[in-house]
Formats: sequence, C-alpha cells, structure tokens
Amino acid sequence: MGERLGDLTDPQRYPSKESQLEALQTLKMFLEHETQDTGWIRSGLVRLWSNPALDPLVREEIETMVGADNRPIWWTQVNDAIEPIEFVFLPDGKSFFSLGSDEVVKQWETLNGHLIRTFPIEKASALTVSPDSQLLTIGKLDGTITLVDITSGRSSLLVGKTSPEPISKISYDPESKYLLTCGPGDSSNETVKLFEVSTGALLREYSKDRITYTAIFSSTGKDIITGHIPGVRFWDAEHENLLEEWIGGECLIDNLAVSSNGQVPASRMRRISVDMAYPF
Repeated sequence: MGERLGDLTDPQRYPSKESQLEALQTLKMFLEHETQDTGWIRSGLVRLWSNPALDPLVREEIETMVGADNRPIWWTQVNDAIEPIEFVFLPDGKSFFSLGSDEVVKQWETLNGHLIRTFPIEKASALTVSPDSQLLTIGKLDGTITLVDITSGRSSLLVGKTSPEPISKISYDPESKYLLTCGPGDSSNETVKLFEVSTGALLREYSKDRITYTAIFSSTGKDIITGHIPGVRFWDAEHENLLEEWIGGECLIDNLAVSSNGQVPASRMRRISVDMAYPF
C-alpha cells in the first residue's frame, strides 16, 4: 500500500480534493478487507489527514472514520527510536516545543504538525517557556542553560558550567525574573539552584542534604517546593529556610505542580499511584 499511495502528506502528490478522495477510497478498501492488524492502514489515514492541502470535506470524512474521541491531532514520521521526553506549549496554544530522546529541541504548529524550526543546541535535557512567553529555556547535559528569544530565535548562554550534573528540570517564578534548575537525582552532589535571569547569577542553592528530583515555585514566587525520597519540602525562596516537610512514605517524588488557583500543590510519586496535596 505504501508504494502504491506514496507520501500521503505531500501536497504536490495529493493537491486536489479529487486526488485526496481517490487515496481515501483506496485506504477504505484496504481497511474493509484487512482481517488482521489494521494499524498500518489507520496510520495512512492519519498521514492523509496531515496533508496541508487537505480539503475540509475530506478532513471531516477522515475524522468521522477514525472517531471523534480518538481522531489524531497530527502525525509526523520520526525515527522509531526517538521517544518524546517533554512538551511545552506557548500560551496561545498555536505551537509547542518538544524535546526527544535524541536531545534535540523542535517547535511545531499545533493544528497541522508542521515543523517550524529545529534549534541548533546539542545535548538538550530539559526545557520550559518563561511565563511572559519571551524565552525558551533549554537545560543541557553539561549543566549549562541556554535562553532563546522566541520571537527572534537568537540564543544566549545564561550560565556556564556550574556542576558536572545534567539539568533535568527547569522552573520559572511567576514574573520570569528567576529560574530553578534541578538534576536527575543521580548524585548526592546535586542541588536545586536559583538563577537570576537578567544576569545569569547563581543566587542560592536548596536541598543540599538530600537528593532532589524536581523543584517548582509557588504561585506567589516566595516559596519553593522540592521533591525527594520520601516526600516534599517547602522553602523560603529568599532565605533558603526550610519551612516544612511532608513525608509521603518510601517513594520517589519526581514531578510537582501547583493547582490553577495557586493554593494547592500536587506531587507525583513514582511507582505509587497516590497524589499528595498540601494547602498553603
């Protein structure tokens, strides 16, 4: 089928409604007569759906076939060995950034999956977007941080190598003035680091006595929350004082989030399907 239909996403091969309908009828025929695994045929539907020149009526028919609850947002062909690690959307939802296991950062259009640009930054290990939507921030395996102006695409080095530990988590304060970095929790030498964005200065370090897997700011930016084994800690961001610790058992806290109203953080425990919530 692949050789017969060619690249269904190519608008030059399938530029018109007629050519697209013909390809769709072929896919339907294969789908109706295939008695075993139809995944490869359905992937053809997704590829045709991703054609940027696709006629709206053809799109609607494909989405009806796939089902409203399971229809694809978009599809792109990548190396099967590349796994997604992280996705970060811009606030307008029109595009997002991805980081894969190939350690490459890319920006995509949300509606059609078009690749907008690939960032020439090697060994990326973490990424986030500043709350003011001005900066794409990329942490690297060598402990450095690169800031990319989202509008112009210009990049700058926020800070040089400060430790041999890679960066696995990055978090901004609500005003985009400061950011936190955290390593993957592979070493007791890791700490949560607080940087000033405008100067790149390393201001403070938290959780020096315990391996830390994740760190975020509270909704006010005055407190910092860190995840460990076996719980979460709450810090005074300005003075590095430990305010409180919540023990959650012998589990690893590797992700944290603050609720939309800013009142309650939740944590994810690896290997244990229980969430913790703590009111400020």
